This record gives sequence, C-alpha cells and structure tokens, in this order.
Amino acid sequence: MSEPLSEALLSALAPALRELVRAEVKKADFEWRWRTAEQAAELLDITPEAVRARVRRGSLPGKTLAGRVFVDLRELDRRLESVR
Repeated sequence: MSEPLSEALLSALAPALRELVRAEVKKADFEWRWRTAEQAAELLDITPEAVRARVRRGSLPGKTLAGRVFVDLRELDRRLESVR
C-alpha cells in the first residue's frame, strides 16, 4: 500500500477507532467499578447478606437496581484512602 493511501485510510478510520477505544475504556471502567453483592462479599471476606445490609445502611457505597445490590468499588476505594 502506498504511503498516501495508508495515511488516507488511517485518517478515514481514526474517528471510528477513537470511538471504539473510548467505548471499551468506558466498559472496562464500569466493569471494574461495580460489583454484585456476591462479588463484593468475596472481596471483603464477608457474606453477601452483610454487603446488602451495609449498602442499605450506607456504610458501603452502592445501589439497588432491579432488586440486585451493587457496590461501587471506586467510591469504596476513595473512602478507604481518606481514612489512611
């Protein structure tokens, strides 16, 4: 492939590639950030019921969506850092 053609192809594909990368980064951030009660329980070495109770009380950052409890690991990390 000639150099001008390569550059033209790269220029044409760059916006789409940029959007794909942004979408993957956003997806990875979401997947890292939110954990189910079961996953968080395993990480914190407590029961899923304890996780749900702590989210309800507000001692663990999280949300309930469609009856499922999710813990916000990013906010938990911020809280832990502020204690140190």
